[in-house]
Amino acid sequence: MKNTKSARWWLILFALLTAVSSVQAQPGDAPASAEIGCRFAVVIGANNGGKERAELRYAVSDAQKVMDLLQKIGGVLPADSVLMIEPTRRSFLNGFARLQPKLKILKNRYKKLELIFYYSGHSDEEALLLRGEKIYYKEIRALLAQLPADVRITILDSCSSGAFTRLKGGTSRPPFLEDSAYNMRGFAIMTSSSVDEASQESDRLKSSFFTHYLVTGLRGAADLTQDGRITLSEAYQYAYTETLAKTERTLSGPQHPNYDIQMTGTGDVIMTDIHNSSAVLVLDKTIQGRISVRDRTGQLMAELRKLPGRELRIGLENGDFSITNETGSRTYAAQIQLDFGQQLVLAPEQFKIIHREPTVTRGRAPEPDAEHEAFAEDVNAKFSGSGYTVIPWHFSPLIRRAENMRTIHYYVFNALGSYSAKLDGFSVGTGPGIVGENARGMQVSFVGNHVYGPMEGIQISNFFNQVDQRFDGIQLTTGINQVFEDAVGVQLGGFNFTSHNVTGVQLSYAGNYAGGDVLGTQLGPVNISRNCNGFQFGLVNLTGEQKGESIGLINLAKNGSIDWTTWSDNYLLYNTGVRFRVNHLYSLLAVSSESLSSGTDNALAWSVRFGAHVPVHSFYFESDLGIGALIHSPFTHSGVGDETFTQWRALAGLRLASFFSIFVGHGVNLAFNISEENDEPRLWHFNVLPLIFGGVQFNF
Repeated sequence: MKNTKSARWWLILFALLTAVSSVQAQPGDAPASAEIGCRFAVVIGANNGGKERAELRYAVSDAQKVMDLLQKIGGVLPADSVLMIEPTRRSFLNGFARLQPKLKILKNRYKKLELIFYYSGHSDEEALLLRGEKIYYKEIRALLAQLPADVRITILDSCSSGAFTRLKGGTSRPPFLEDSAYNMRGFAIMTSSSVDEASQESDRLKSSFFTHYLVTGLRGAADLTQDGRITLSEAYQYAYTETLAKTERTLSGPQHPNYDIQMTGTGDVIMTDIHNSSAVLVLDKTIQGRISVRDRTGQLMAELRKLPGRELRIGLENGDFSITNETGSRTYAAQIQLDFGQQLVLAPEQFKIIHREPTVTRGRAPEPDAEHEAFAEDVNAKFSGSGYTVIPWHFSPLIRRAENMRTIHYYVFNALGSYSAKLDGFSVGTGPGIVGENARGMQVSFVGNHVYGPMEGIQISNFFNQVDQRFDGIQLTTGINQVFEDAVGVQLGGFNFTSHNVTGVQLSYAGNYAGGDVLGTQLGPVNISRNCNGFQFGLVNLTGEQKGESIGLINLAKNGSIDWTTWSDNYLLYNTGVRFRVNHLYSLLAVSSESLSSGTDNALAWSVRFGAHVPVHSFYFESDLGIGALIHSPFTHSGVGDETFTQWRALAGLRLASFFSIFVGHGVNLAFNISEENDEPRLWHFNVLPLIFGGVQFNF
């Protein structure tokens, strides 16, 4: 009986294992998560539209904001995100070409695949503009159509972007709402302006109007149904209304966002879910007026009009925030701290009134005007609304951080050190000049300068300059310049370090490093960057993709080559060397032996050459100029007959395989030496020799 029961349990266990193995996902089959949709995002930011276009200020930062928002509350995983900063036409197209196989894999794993494409930068009536190159709207339509996604959402924040919707009949229209059944399939296009309108940026918002209000809406301001989920229609409605309202009185005139939808099914697409935020700010239903939310660095996170009678939830990160509420002629402010996972309800009694003193121009009656109102709004939003105190003049022999945590200084004299929450002017004197948030103007110090936020202006020091966020301007030091985000301008120092992109010049006597792309020039003994679209001048140049040129002894790039070349000529019989080529320029380090001009078989020589390379199908043509030294008695060191030579060469080569080629050429060799015998004066001997040579080259 016991054996029978044991056998029965073994049969049951075997049946269970067989059943489990039969339902395990096979290669290529949709997994159990196939019921869940997957969202992919491609976000592009480009300030540079070409030489004929003024460089934008906030396109790149807007793109980074959108990507950050999509990853945190937009349902996009970092692994399913592509962020391109200042791409060229080639990198743009290559980026989309690499997407297709990845999306095909995702398509096999999920029943519904969504793609969000966001672009912030320059455009005209027919194309996006990337560094002067055009990517036509028809090309983008074709690229998006080829991607295997069920839902394709395109958001363009650029001038004349409304032309993109006209390709298939889209027109400017007011916002609309649909039921949220979430089973839509097809494509939707949202543009920041009509075909004949400019898309405008705001220095006060530090963003474009359209992207700023789109992001604010996606954080919760657009949630009309109060379900915590912001749909595509709600986001467009909010961005349309606020963008139009804020641009009606600008010099460029009103800006009308466009919307075109070609989808099947019912409902709408959910763009963000504020329940996924690490913290949520709830504005009580009794609060009304204009609300501004700034983080501890002063960055404007959200700006909206709050209507009475309903609560409003805003998805934020955990941290410290300053909230400003403007209603009628009064302004109120509150300081809050959001912890991770917290949902904080903010009520009117938590605000404190801010008294603003009216000013009148001497001899005039007070009358409001648009310029004065805009200035007052800007000052209040930056300073009063965030609880800052403005102290124009500041001097202290100590770094008084606690006393100046919320202080804005214009003129600082830091004899042994100073601390400002914000600097809007200049700081001078020995010792460190420290700014806790953002700075604009000039810092001059004997020891160093440190800005924890973004910096616009000039930093001059004898030891170090450091900016923890974006830097625009000039850094000059005998020591180290450090920028931990993007740097735009000039870095001059012993060593220049930038964590992200560099747009401008890095010049040093020790080395230059850019963790991102370089759009400009690096000049120093050692130059390193992720990619370079410009020039590198130095002894050693290292980069990813070099779209410009590298000039140095050793040049290494992903699109370059390291070649071994060997040849013989009528001056030196045996020659071999290593060549470093990037695009059209190369350097060649060579050693040689056995001088044919003097018949000395134990002669050794070294040479350094710089040249240019021009490929023509299977052929190539090169020309280089070099200098070297010939030692006739390398083991006795007698120095008799040693020569210094200069060579110019021109050659033609034939590539027989991808890694092997042969070449022949001619040139001129100019050699000279100094003789000194029997106490006679030194004599210079010159020898001009026509060169004829041939050899082989192996490419790696």
